[in-house]
Amino acid sequence: MSETSDALSEIKKMRSELDQHGEMLDALIRYSPIIRDSILDEFKKDKVLSAVYLLIDGVRTQQQITDIMKITQGASQPTVTRKIKELKDQMRVITPIAKDSNSWIYVHNRLGRALSLTKKIRKIHNLDIQ
Repeated sequence: MSETSDALSEIKKMRSELDQHGEMLDALIRYSPIIRDSILDEFKKDKVLSAVYLLIDGVRTQQQITDIMKITQGASQPTVTRKIKELKDQMRVITPIAKDSNSWIYVHNRLGRALSLTKKIRKIHNLDIQ
């Protein structure tokens, strides 16, 4: 019984330490103008990239995002694929969480949330994408 209690106590300590690390990272990212400005500059230059980012919600598949982008922005499937790749591999502001059939589902990761990208992108391009 005490081993279980000790293990739970240790897990709680590790979780607390992990949370503290995350909070420190968030603060460092928020207050680093080089990181913040370089990421925001990419969104300022590219309205399609911004729209794709806003459509990522942890529920929609890449195919569903593509379908919406075709209608709202006139963007092709290869364009949406390139934008998602850029968001994931270069900018590192989204993370894949699941695969539905043959299409990935993405979420905004800690970096995107720390920089409040959704709010800032909406303001930059006056986009009201839900």
